[in-house]
Amino acid sequence: MEYIKRMETELKDKIDKGQSFLNKEKEKPVFTDERQRELLESQLWYMNMYYNSLKERIKYDSNIINQNYKANEVNKPIRQVLQVSLIEFKENGIADVLGCKEYCIHDNKIPNELVKSFIVEEQVTTERVFGKLNTVLKYNLLNGFTGVESTSCVDEKNYSEEIGRDILRKRIEEKIWYGLGFALGMAKNEVVDIKHNFLKEKVKEFVTK
Repeated sequence: MEYIKRMETELKDKIDKGQSFLNKEKEKPVFTDERQRELLESQLWYMNMYYNSLKERIKYDSNIINQNYKANEVNKPIRQVLQVSLIEFKENGIADVLGCKEYCIHDNKIPNELVKSFIVEEQVTTERVFGKLNTVLKYNLLNGFTGVESTSCVDEKNYSEEIGRDILRKRIEEKIWYGLGFALGMAKNEVVDIKHNFLKEKVKEFVTK
């Protein structure tokens, strides 16, 4: 559309200059005779017709762009969450929500901030295991899971607890990312599906408490 706008601007400039020249020649002919002035007037008329068609094209394209923009804004998700629920079904058909948690995600992706937020506590130590220096990282996650990771080096001269900690932290984050990604994949591909409206309402009720 930018190209058409440039054409419109350039054409308008030519029309204005041509019209100005024609008006002067009509008042006091210097460079043209009557036949040449008629031809110039006819040419300016066609140029004006083309100029008006360009204006209509720009107006039409602008409306289409605005409509698409508004449609995208309306359909743009305000908030996206990954919801994990623990639901207990009983023989009498009653379903109880025992637990429910929402995790904010974006564009079907697990944010790094969410992954990092799962690690609530960590302890890093240097220990000898079978005679070799090891970096040991004990961690506690947001959901109550705990674990231990360790790493070593080939030559003790190159040992660094800080480097070992970074390696282990990245390893833990990859495990968390894998778990959240697995849950998101199940939800997105409708492997996990809350089919009953009353159950959806119970989950919604639990989340808003």
